[in-house]
Amino acid sequence: MSSNGYIPFGFQYPEGFPYHEKKPDPLIETVRARVYRLNEAHAVSGLSGEVFTAALDLFQAHASCGRDAFWTAVLAVTDSAQLAEIAKRLADLVAQEPPRLDFPNAISLFDCRFLSQAEWEHIRRYSIGGSEAAAVLGLSHYQSPRTLYFEKKNPPPKLRDFQKEHIFAYGHAVETYVVRSMASILGAVPYPEYRMFAHREYPFITCNPDSIFQYPDGHFDLFEAKTAFRMKRQDWYDGMPDYYVPQPRQYLEVLNDPKLAGGHIGVVFGGSPSDRICHPFQRDVAKGAEQIQRIAEYWNDYIVPGVLPPLSGVPELDLESVYKYTPGVHDAKTVETLPDDCSKDFERYFTLKEERVSISAALKAAKETESALMDEITKLLPDGLTICTSDTGPSYRVDCRERVRETVATAELPTASRHLLQSIAQVMKQPGLPFTTPKVSQKITKGKKP
Repeated sequence: MSSNGYIPFGFQYPEGFPYHEKKPDPLIETVRARVYRLNEAHAVSGLSGEVFTAALDLFQAHASCGRDAFWTAVLAVTDSAQLAEIAKRLADLVAQEPPRLDFPNAISLFDCRFLSQAEWEHIRRYSIGGSEAAAVLGLSHYQSPRTLYFEKKNPPPKLRDFQKEHIFAYGHAVETYVVRSMASILGAVPYPEYRMFAHREYPFITCNPDSIFQYPDGHFDLFEAKTAFRMKRQDWYDGMPDYYVPQPRQYLEVLNDPKLAGGHIGVVFGGSPSDRICHPFQRDVAKGAEQIQRIAEYWNDYIVPGVLPPLSGVPELDLESVYKYTPGVHDAKTVETLPDDCSKDFERYFTLKEERVSISAALKAAKETESALMDEITKLLPDGLTICTSDTGPSYRVDCRERVRETVATAELPTASRHLLQSIAQVMKQPGLPFTTPKVSQKITKGKKP
């Protein structure tokens, strides 16, 4: 079963996996049947392809379940004619949907609007996407060639990672804002792109462009949207970070279209105009071809034959590949003797550990003594800033003011919470020098937590 309609299905089973055309992957075949039915409905509807797909995307947008479950239910109770009628009834709401651009030099695999998140992640196992290119090239800060291998060949049981889920959900939600914001800055018209594409010669090399921009003079370029934490701003100041370069480069090579000579990558760190950075990039055919060749070699040398790639040399990434992906790594193992050059390292390690524990205990005791002494001193002094002078020793400034701060809880409590701010500073090494006592005022800070 295949489809040549507006909604693409260009998937081909690659080598090196247990599933193939004679033993198909059940999930892949479920998606194939879904696409076939949608294209049947499109042919019946008489609508343009962009309006038909936008209408059905609107239809599924408010489903309370995943898109896989949604389409399983819908296709079970509707035929192609009924599905076409639903699209026609919603067509007026999406009549302004822009036309889709054609990229004939690439294989159009899927329209990702009609895949659930789980389906999209599963299908990505059969290829190397643009965001994974840096891992193959050894440039990624988050993934090594070996961890990528395990993700393709033998992913571990899906455990919830709430931090990653938050980052992904935030990036997906903000992506539309990033695209529109950067299009406005660049004076371009954005064409949303929902399809996954594959390289003609190497179908296991894919890309998922975020958007295509068209400018007033008529030329197009590629746009990739990113979000990042503010602590990453420095990485972006001088240009596109090295670990992001392979992604748009792969996109341009996979699409291989003369109307795309380059593009822009834009990142948003927050809500202010200064939190937006955009960098241009140009297609470098030689470097692009070299990258495609290296990814093809990685696929054919490791993924297809099932050979583990070498460790990356980055400790954090290599430890992840061992502890997260290697079965039985936590099983007890016994070594009868230690290597001669290892014994000294063990002894030094445990010596330092004991010293650190001792120092930590001494530091804790010193802090407790310091706090007790400060309490005794401030009991003897008036509220405010006090200068203690001496003819035979140094002088000290003691701050034992009591500040009143209103907090959010003030509305619930009869009085604002009070906090005693204490500090002692040695202000003069030489006694007897004249000085004046600064004035101290009691301040009320509203709306802030103490």
